[in-house]
Amino acid sequence: MKKLLLILTLFLTSATASIAQNVTNARFSQEGKQVLISYYLDTPADIDIYLSEDGGRTFGDALQYVSGDVGSNVSAGNNTAVWDVLAERDKMQSNNVVFKISAASGVKRFTVNGVTFDMMPVQGGTFTMGCTSEQGEDCYDNERPAHRVTLSSFYIGKFEVTQALWKAVMGSNPSSSEGDDLPVEKVSWNDCQKFIRKLNAKTGKTFRLPTEAEWEYAARGGNKSNDYKYSGSNRIGNILRVNPCSIVNSVSIRVPS
Repeated sequence: MKKLLLILTLFLTSATASIAQNVTNARFSQEGKQVLISYYLDTPADIDIYLSEDGGRTFGDALQYVSGDVGSNVSAGNNTAVWDVLAERDKMQSNNVVFKISAASGVKRFTVNGVTFDMMPVQGGTFTMGCTSEQGEDCYDNERPAHRVTLSSFYIGKFEVTQALWKAVMGSNPSSSEGDDLPVEKVSWNDCQKFIRKLNAKTGKTFRLPTEAEWEYAARGGNKSNDYKYSGSNRIGNILRVNPCSIVNSVSIRVPS
């Protein structure tokens, strides 16, 4: 896939993802003092279970005394959770009870010294990497031959690392065209590694640069790819502002991947 990067763009990738799409085949059954809740989840997600006493018109807070496949990063596939009825007997005062399983979207937001950034979930899958048919002959030699690559789910930064975030982490700004919403520039690979180490220390998380395969997979739209020639469009003007003066533009002004 053609990579059109005029400056170094730094994305942050974390190792795991919670990418929820659908909960299906939900079943509920009571066995003594417990309610068994089984369901199928098509991708990993953060799961909460709610109860309604009016047939599903309104729901209270998420049930607290639930064990099994509930909480953060529940695996895809067939799952079972167990609710302790006696521990929350005050929520079972009706014969018109309905349960609801909620799967979180998986977008993660972080704040460092007042600067907020989002990590977007990318569901894993298999794709063709390199010079694919929609590229025609507009490929580099090192993109041939195209080949199949399988990736696990991961998170990637919604935008390039902005100068505001770089300053919040590093305390300085190396960019020649300054602006908080502009992508950071004039940084080396070693500079990026220092930035990531400091970011990890400040957040307690594990960020890293994406691999080439992860970057290309996300740029193609992941498993929802529309097989565009470029990242998000077949028209270069939709995804890249080309100017003769090397002006650096703000992040998020073009169509998404």
